[in-house]
Amino acid sequence: MNPVNPMFHRHLVAAYTVTWVFHLVYLAYVAWKWREAKRSDRS
Repeated sequence: MNPVNPMFHRHLVAAYTVTWVFHLVYLAYVAWKWREAKRSDRS
């Protein structure tokens, strides 16, 4: 069994990192909009 190619591993880690960053940014965006909507309902 061959060891994992270091370049492949770097790209895999980069892809997972970018994916997690997108998910976290989207989650923050949804939380921000939800908070704004909640505030506007009170007024």
